[in-house]
Amino acid sequence: MEKTLKARERKLLGAVSEANKAGYEFSHDGLIAFLKGEIKEDWAKELPFYGCLLSLGGRQGKSAIRTLLQYGYLRQRYDDRYDLYFLYLSEKGEMEVPLPPKKKTISKPDKPLFIKRR
Repeated sequence: MEKTLKARERKLLGAVSEANKAGYEFSHDGLIAFLKGEIKEDWAKELPFYGCLLSLGGRQGKSAIRTLLQYGYLRQRYDDRYDLYFLYLSEKGEMEVPLPPKKKTISKPDKPLFIKRR
């Protein structure tokens, strides 16, 4: 039975793909932090999919990662230096990677947000 991927799962694949291309691998918690925009390193902020799932909960994220591992879209490797598993795409996962989202630009408001009291 083939799995129909949800938008959230596609974004996870996209984030893993972009990080792998840049020479990085995420741990499970690292991927969730990346998608929530919680990683403060400059390299992470420059990648597509950074902060694209701000409301992602830890349980939701871990459940989505387990699903992608179970259906063969993601693979993991164990690193004994850190005692953690790190994620990379399988061939099946590479075929499902979405296009990177467009970066949203934040425009400055024309009106002041506050003024000094007189």
